[in-house]
Amino acid sequence: PLNLVRLVRAASTFEGASRYAAWKIERHTGVAVAITPWREKHPVLAAPGVLFSVWRARRNRA
Repeated sequence: PLNLVRLVRAASTFEGASRYAAWKIERHTGVAVAITPWREKHPVLAAPGVLFSVWRARRNRA
């Protein structure tokens, strides 16, 4: 729970946070995340969809 709050704060703190988060997700899960202009502009709103797609991709790989 506290980690989620930290991620939300970090998403609006610096430029390029979406690209950084996508890199971290790919590094830890092996699933590449496409960053669209909308996801770049609204990282907090895009997060649930991204997390669902990562979850689904990992489930299909196993």
